[in-house]
Amino acid sequence: EFQNSHDVGVVLAAGPWNLEPGLLRLSLWKKYFNLRNHKNTFAQVWLRILELPQEYWNPIILLAIASTMGTPISLDKATLNQTYGHFARVLIEIDLTN
Repeated sequence: EFQNSHDVGVVLAAGPWNLEPGLLRLSLWKKYFNLRNHKNTFAQVWLRILELPQEYWNPIILLAIASTMGTPISLDKATLNQTYGHFARVLIEIDLTN
């Protein structure tokens, strides 16, 4: 429990926290929150980009490609280190209501 609203604001403003991979986001507790009625409409998923020429294995380009599908969060280590495989992977957040 926080002592004042300023401390709450500091913690909320500091996030989200990178859990490698994935993000942890906090939100304010609602007095009548019921987990059974709560609907999470966002999910973090790995996007595989297949058959991509090596000249496009650049973080800026990969994040731009991924942004067409959702909100880019991070590249996996193999992709970031340019350990070329059969696909590049980008962690994205998608809105499940769309």
